[in-house]
Amino acid sequence: MVGNLKGTAIVIDDEEPVIAHKFFNAVSCPEKFFCKGICRHVKLGYYNILDFLDRHSENIENNVFSTSEQVLIRILTQFLEQIEENRFRLNKKLFLEHLLQQTEMENRFCDKFNINKAQREIENLPNEIKLVNKISNKPFFELHLSVEELLDGIQVVDDKYFKKKNNNH
Repeated sequence: MVGNLKGTAIVIDDEEPVIAHKFFNAVSCPEKFFCKGICRHVKLGYYNILDFLDRHSENIENNVFSTSEQVLIRILTQFLEQIEENRFRLNKKLFLEHLLQQTEMENRFCDKFNINKAQREIENLPNEIKLVNKISNKPFFELHLSVEELLDGIQVVDDKYFKKKNNNH
């Protein structure tokens, strides 16, 4: 009997030992009924690949994702190459290697995991990330921003949140 799977290795079919908790996460995934072939536990910032694209598609133009989230840049540092001061290239090859490492058990033991679909979705990610300034809380007329700076700083409001917030008043 094993009390904690975290450090436990198991052997399956006389092959190399695998980490037990990763194996059991792959075969008893809570997302299996909603799975689209790409594991949701591999994150790109706060979101899995599919949710990242859904959530941020309006901020991607000409294969460049514009964001004011410095935390995202910090989280993705290992996959980014700096082009300019506030512009970064996403190394999709490194991210794919990371995904393959994180989904080793899923690739071997999950019937729904689809590596080709995962590769296609990674290719759909933006090539670059541009860090833009947030608009300050100063009145609009005090900002002295160019039209481009103003448009770069506008954040899209989630319609559901906006409607919910306005219905409560």
